[in-house]
Amino acid sequence: MARSAAVKMDNTEQAQTTPAGVPAVVNGYADVPVVHSELDGFLGYEDMSPSNFIIPRVNIIQPTSKVGTPGTLRINLTGDEFKALDIMVIKCVQGRVWWDKTNPSSEQALCRSFDFYRPDASIESPPSSLCAKKVPGARGGEVIKVLCPKAAWGENKERPDCGETFNLLCILTDDQLPFWISLRGTSIAPVKKYLSAIAIRRQALWLFETTLSLEERTNNGRHYVANFSSPKAISKEIEQNMTPIVIGLRDADLRRTIEAEEMPGANDDPIPEGMPEDDPGYGDSLARGAEATKRAAADASDWINEQG
Repeated sequence: MARSAAVKMDNTEQAQTTPAGVPAVVNGYADVPVVHSELDGFLGYEDMSPSNFIIPRVNIIQPTSKVGTPGTLRINLTGDEFKALDIMVIKCVQGRVWWDKTNPSSEQALCRSFDFYRPDASIESPPSSLCAKKVPGARGGEVIKVLCPKAAWGENKERPDCGETFNLLCILTDDQLPFWISLRGTSIAPVKKYLSAIAIRRQALWLFETTLSLEERTNNGRHYVANFSSPKAISKEIEQNMTPIVIGLRDADLRRTIEAEEMPGANDDPIPEGMPEDDPGYGDSLARGAEATKRAAADASDWINEQG
Protein backbone atom coordinates (compact mmCIF):
# COMPACT_ATOMS: atom_id res chain seq x y z
CA MET A 1 0.00 0.00 0.00
CA ALA A 2 1.05 3.59 -0.52
CA ARG A 3 1.43 6.09 2.25
CA SER A 4 -1.62 6.71 4.44
CA ALA A 5 -3.17 10.14 4.92
CA ALA A 6 -2.03 12.39 7.77
CA VAL A 7 -3.81 15.10 9.76
CA LYS A 8 -5.16 17.90 7.57
CA MET A 9 -4.28 21.55 8.06
CA ASP A 10 -6.06 24.61 6.71
CA ASN A 11 -4.39 25.58 3.44
CA THR A 12 -5.32 29.29 3.42
CA GLU A 13 -3.91 29.98 6.85
CA GLN A 14 -0.75 28.02 6.14
CA ALA A 15 -0.13 29.80 2.85
CA GLN A 16 -0.20 33.18 4.60
CA THR A 17 2.48 32.22 7.13
CA THR A 18 4.85 30.34 4.84
CA PRO A 19 7.97 32.28 3.69
CA ALA A 20 8.32 33.12 0.02
CA GLY A 21 9.81 30.28 -1.96
CA VAL A 22 8.52 27.58 0.39
CA PRO A 23 5.53 25.54 -0.88
CA ALA A 24 2.32 25.83 1.08
CA VAL A 25 1.25 22.74 2.99
CA VAL A 26 -2.27 21.32 2.98
CA ASN A 27 -1.78 18.17 5.06
CA GLY A 28 0.69 18.09 7.91
CA TYR A 29 2.04 15.33 10.09
CA ALA A 30 0.00 13.60 12.78
CA ASP A 31 -0.38 15.08 16.28
CA VAL A 32 0.32 18.68 15.29
CA PRO A 33 -0.28 20.74 18.47
CA VAL A 34 -2.59 23.74 18.64
CA VAL A 35 -0.48 26.93 18.54
CA HIS A 36 -1.00 29.53 21.28
CA SER A 37 -2.39 32.82 19.99
CA GLU A 38 0.78 34.68 21.08
CA LEU A 39 2.81 32.47 18.74
CA ASP A 40 0.44 32.80 15.82
CA GLY A 41 2.54 33.25 12.67
CA PHE A 42 5.82 32.29 14.36
CA LEU A 43 7.38 29.33 12.54
CA GLY A 44 11.00 29.48 13.66
CA TYR A 45 12.60 29.65 10.23
CA GLU A 46 11.57 33.16 9.18
CA ASP A 47 15.20 34.36 9.15
CA MET A 48 16.35 31.55 6.87
CA SER A 49 16.82 32.17 3.18
CA PRO A 50 14.42 30.17 0.96
CA SER A 51 17.53 28.77 -0.76
CA ASN A 52 18.18 26.71 2.39
CA PHE A 53 14.99 24.67 1.97
CA ILE A 54 15.78 21.58 -0.05
CA ILE A 55 13.25 19.39 -1.83
CA PRO A 56 14.19 15.74 -1.14
CA ARG A 57 14.63 13.01 -3.72
CA VAL A 58 13.17 9.53 -3.99
CA ASN A 59 15.51 6.83 -5.28
CA ILE A 60 14.75 3.45 -6.80
CA ILE A 61 16.80 1.02 -4.73
CA GLN A 62 18.43 -1.57 -6.97
CA PRO A 63 20.19 -4.82 -5.98
CA THR A 64 23.49 -3.01 -6.63
CA SER A 65 22.61 0.09 -4.58
CA LYS A 66 24.88 0.86 -1.63
CA VAL A 67 22.06 1.66 0.80
CA GLY A 68 18.43 0.67 1.20
CA THR A 69 16.26 -2.36 0.50
CA PRO A 70 16.23 -3.48 -3.15
CA GLY A 71 12.83 -3.07 -4.78
CA THR A 72 11.77 -0.07 -2.69
CA LEU A 73 11.32 3.66 -3.20
CA ARG A 74 13.53 5.46 -0.66
CA ILE A 75 13.28 9.08 0.50
CA ASN A 76 16.87 10.20 0.76
CA LEU A 77 16.42 12.73 3.60
CA THR A 78 14.58 10.38 5.96
CA GLY A 79 15.55 6.90 4.81
CA ASP A 80 11.86 5.88 4.70
CA GLU A 81 11.18 3.11 2.19
CA PHE A 82 7.95 2.25 0.37
CA LYS A 83 6.75 -0.37 -2.09
CA ALA A 84 4.43 2.19 -3.72
CA LEU A 85 3.58 5.88 -3.43
CA ASP A 86 0.37 7.70 -4.35
CA ILE A 87 1.55 10.83 -6.13
CA MET A 88 0.74 13.73 -8.41
CA VAL A 89 3.38 14.78 -10.95
CA ILE A 90 3.86 18.55 -10.99
CA LYS A 91 6.29 18.81 -13.87
CA CYS A 92 8.89 16.88 -15.86
CA VAL A 93 12.31 18.24 -16.79
CA GLN A 94 14.57 16.32 -19.16
CA GLY A 95 18.28 16.23 -18.43
CA ARG A 96 21.49 14.38 -19.16
CA VAL A 97 24.30 13.03 -17.00
CA TRP A 98 27.70 11.49 -17.82
CA TRP A 99 29.33 9.30 -15.19
CA ASP A 100 32.86 7.95 -15.19
CA LYS A 101 32.23 4.27 -15.93
CA THR A 102 35.90 3.48 -15.30
CA ASN A 103 35.47 4.65 -11.70
CA PRO A 104 32.09 3.32 -10.45
CA SER A 105 32.76 4.55 -6.90
CA SER A 106 32.94 8.17 -8.05
CA GLU A 107 29.87 10.23 -7.17
CA GLN A 108 30.98 13.27 -9.18
CA ALA A 109 29.47 13.55 -12.67
CA LEU A 110 31.90 14.22 -15.51
CA CYS A 111 29.25 16.34 -17.17
CA ARG A 112 25.60 17.14 -16.53
CA SER A 113 22.77 19.11 -18.08
CA PHE A 114 19.69 20.13 -16.15
CA ASP A 115 17.85 21.37 -19.24
CA PHE A 116 18.82 18.69 -21.81
CA TYR A 117 20.43 21.25 -24.14
CA ARG A 118 23.32 22.94 -22.31
CA PRO A 119 25.99 21.69 -19.90
CA ASP A 120 25.52 23.00 -16.38
CA ALA A 121 27.65 26.01 -15.46
CA SER A 122 29.31 23.99 -12.69
CA ILE A 123 31.05 21.77 -15.29
CA GLU A 124 34.52 23.23 -15.84
CA SER A 125 35.41 21.58 -19.15
CA PRO A 126 32.35 20.15 -20.92
CA PRO A 127 33.05 18.14 -24.09
CA SER A 128 30.78 20.50 -26.01
CA SER A 129 29.30 23.95 -25.43
CA LEU A 130 25.88 22.55 -26.38
CA CYS A 131 24.40 19.10 -25.79
CA ALA A 132 21.74 19.48 -28.47
CA LYS A 133 19.53 22.05 -30.17
CA LYS A 134 16.17 22.23 -31.92
CA VAL A 135 16.28 22.48 -35.72
CA PRO A 136 13.54 22.55 -38.39
CA GLY A 137 12.25 19.09 -39.24
CA ALA A 138 12.03 17.70 -42.78
CA ARG A 139 8.23 17.50 -42.46
CA GLY A 140 7.73 20.72 -40.55
CA GLY A 141 7.94 21.43 -36.86
CA GLU A 142 11.16 20.99 -34.91
CA VAL A 143 13.42 18.04 -34.15
CA ILE A 144 16.29 17.69 -31.69
CA LYS A 145 19.78 17.50 -33.16
CA VAL A 146 22.46 16.09 -30.86
CA LEU A 147 25.68 18.13 -30.96
CA CYS A 148 27.81 16.68 -28.17
CA PRO A 149 29.69 13.47 -29.14
CA LYS A 150 29.13 12.09 -25.62
CA ALA A 151 25.35 12.34 -26.08
CA ALA A 152 25.27 10.80 -29.55
CA TRP A 153 24.64 7.17 -30.47
CA GLY A 154 27.52 5.28 -32.06
CA GLU A 155 27.53 4.12 -35.68
CA ASN A 156 26.82 0.56 -34.53
CA LYS A 157 24.13 1.69 -32.07
CA GLU A 158 26.54 1.95 -29.14
CA ARG A 159 24.77 3.78 -26.34
CA PRO A 160 25.93 7.31 -25.52
CA ASP A 161 28.22 7.96 -22.55
CA CYS A 162 25.92 10.77 -21.43
CA GLY A 163 22.56 9.23 -20.53
CA GLU A 164 19.16 10.86 -20.82
CA THR A 165 17.14 11.41 -17.62
CA PHE A 166 13.52 12.30 -16.93
CA ASN A 167 13.36 14.32 -13.71
CA LEU A 168 9.88 14.42 -12.17
CA LEU A 169 8.83 16.88 -9.49
CA CYS A 170 6.06 15.11 -7.58
CA ILE A 171 3.86 15.49 -4.50
CA LEU A 172 2.61 12.75 -2.20
CA THR A 173 -1.17 12.82 -2.23
CA ASP A 174 -1.54 12.13 1.50
CA ASP A 175 0.59 14.87 3.07
CA GLN A 176 1.70 16.97 0.07
CA LEU A 177 5.41 16.26 0.61
CA PRO A 178 7.22 17.35 -2.58
CA PHE A 179 10.10 15.32 -3.98
CA TRP A 180 12.18 14.78 -7.09
CA ILE A 181 12.72 11.42 -8.75
CA SER A 182 15.15 10.92 -11.64
CA LEU A 183 14.28 8.14 -14.09
CA ARG A 184 16.50 6.71 -16.79
CA GLY A 185 17.17 3.59 -18.82
CA THR A 186 14.37 1.04 -18.59
CA SER A 187 12.20 3.48 -16.60
CA ILE A 188 12.01 5.99 -19.45
CA ALA A 189 9.39 4.11 -21.51
CA PRO A 190 6.91 3.86 -18.57
CA VAL A 191 7.24 7.55 -17.71
CA LYS A 192 6.80 8.54 -21.38
CA LYS A 193 3.63 6.46 -21.50
CA TYR A 194 2.23 8.14 -18.38
CA LEU A 195 3.10 11.68 -19.48
CA SER A 196 1.76 11.08 -22.99
CA ALA A 197 -1.60 9.88 -21.67
CA ILE A 198 -2.10 13.30 -20.06
CA ALA A 199 -0.30 15.57 -22.52
CA ILE A 200 -2.18 14.23 -25.55
CA ARG A 201 -5.38 15.39 -23.83
CA ARG A 202 -3.76 18.81 -23.30
CA GLN A 203 -4.32 18.63 -19.56
CA ALA A 204 -1.96 19.74 -16.76
CA LEU A 205 0.05 16.93 -15.18
CA TRP A 206 -0.87 17.93 -11.63
CA LEU A 207 -4.60 17.47 -12.28
CA PHE A 208 -4.08 13.70 -12.21
CA GLU A 209 -2.92 11.25 -9.59
CA THR A 210 -1.21 7.89 -10.00
CA THR A 211 0.44 5.16 -7.98
CA LEU A 212 4.18 4.90 -8.50
CA SER A 213 5.45 1.37 -7.89
CA LEU A 214 8.27 -0.87 -9.09
CA GLU A 215 8.39 -3.82 -11.47
CA GLU A 216 11.12 -6.41 -11.12
CA ARG A 217 12.89 -7.49 -14.29
CA THR A 218 15.56 -10.12 -14.83
CA ASN A 219 16.71 -9.43 -18.39
CA ASN A 220 20.34 -8.28 -18.46
CA GLY A 221 20.57 -8.67 -14.70
CA ARG A 222 17.97 -8.31 -11.95
CA HIS A 223 16.74 -4.74 -11.59
CA TYR A 224 13.63 -2.68 -10.87
CA VAL A 225 11.74 -0.38 -13.23
CA ALA A 226 9.30 2.42 -12.42
CA ASN A 227 5.63 1.64 -13.01
CA PHE A 228 2.78 4.16 -13.17
CA SER A 229 -0.90 3.30 -12.82
CA SER A 230 -3.29 4.92 -15.32
CA PRO A 231 -3.76 8.62 -14.54
CA LYS A 232 -6.88 9.42 -12.52
CA ALA A 233 -8.35 12.93 -12.48
CA ILE A 234 -8.33 14.54 -9.02
CA SER A 235 -11.49 16.00 -7.49
CA LYS A 236 -12.34 19.71 -7.62
CA GLU A 237 -11.77 19.93 -3.87
CA ILE A 238 -8.26 18.51 -4.18
CA GLU A 239 -7.61 20.75 -7.18
CA GLN A 240 -8.54 23.80 -5.10
CA ASN A 241 -6.21 22.74 -2.29
CA MET A 242 -3.41 21.89 -4.68
CA THR A 243 -3.41 25.18 -6.61
CA PRO A 244 -1.31 27.24 -4.13
CA ILE A 245 1.10 24.34 -3.71
CA VAL A 246 1.66 24.04 -7.46
CA ILE A 247 2.18 27.81 -7.67
CA GLY A 248 4.86 27.52 -4.99
CA LEU A 249 6.57 24.59 -6.73
CA ARG A 250 6.35 25.36 -10.43
CA ASP A 251 9.74 27.14 -10.45
CA ALA A 252 11.51 24.54 -8.29
CA ASP A 253 14.95 23.61 -9.62
CA LEU A 254 16.53 20.16 -9.36
CA ARG A 255 19.93 21.84 -9.41
CA ARG A 256 19.40 23.14 -5.86
CA THR A 257 18.70 19.64 -4.56
CA ILE A 258 21.68 18.09 -6.36
CA GLU A 259 24.07 20.84 -5.24
CA ALA A 260 22.96 20.41 -1.62
CA GLU A 261 23.59 16.66 -1.82
CA GLU A 262 27.05 17.17 -3.28
CA MET A 263 28.20 19.47 -0.48
CA PRO A 264 30.90 17.75 1.63
CA GLY A 265 29.30 15.78 4.44
CA ALA A 266 25.78 16.71 3.33
CA ASN A 267 24.70 13.38 1.89
CA ASP A 268 24.48 10.13 3.83
CA ASP A 269 22.65 8.45 0.97
CA PRO A 270 25.26 7.91 -1.77
CA ILE A 271 22.95 7.43 -4.76
CA PRO A 272 23.46 10.48 -7.01
CA GLU A 273 20.92 11.39 -9.66
CA GLY A 274 21.07 9.11 -12.68
CA MET A 275 24.05 7.13 -11.39
CA PRO A 276 24.80 4.06 -13.56
CA GLU A 277 24.18 1.57 -10.74
CA ASP A 278 20.58 2.78 -10.57
CA ASP A 279 19.63 0.65 -13.57
CA PRO A 280 21.61 -2.43 -14.63
CA GLY A 281 19.26 -2.90 -17.59
CA TYR A 282 20.12 0.50 -19.07
CA GLY A 283 21.96 -0.78 -22.15
CA ASP A 284 19.23 -3.28 -23.00
CA SER A 285 16.65 -0.51 -22.74
CA LEU A 286 18.47 1.90 -25.00
CA ALA A 287 18.90 -0.75 -27.67
CA ARG A 288 15.10 -1.00 -27.83
CA GLY A 289 14.45 2.68 -27.16
CA ALA A 290 12.69 3.58 -30.41
CA GLU A 291 10.43 0.53 -30.26
CA ALA A 292 9.52 1.20 -26.62
CA THR A 293 8.62 4.80 -27.40
CA LYS A 294 6.28 3.72 -30.21
CA ARG A 295 4.58 1.22 -27.91
CA ALA A 296 4.20 3.89 -25.22
CA ALA A 297 2.49 6.26 -27.66
CA ALA A 298 0.15 3.51 -28.86
CA ASP A 299 -0.71 2.51 -25.29
CA ALA A 300 -1.40 6.14 -24.39
CA SER A 301 -3.77 6.45 -27.36
CA ASP A 302 -5.57 3.26 -26.32
CA TRP A 303 -5.98 4.57 -22.78
CA ILE A 304 -7.44 7.84 -24.05
CA ASN A 305 -9.92 6.00 -26.24
CA GLU A 306 -10.98 3.90 -23.25
CA GLN A 307 -11.67 7.08 -21.30
CA GLY A 308 -13.95 8.32 -24.05
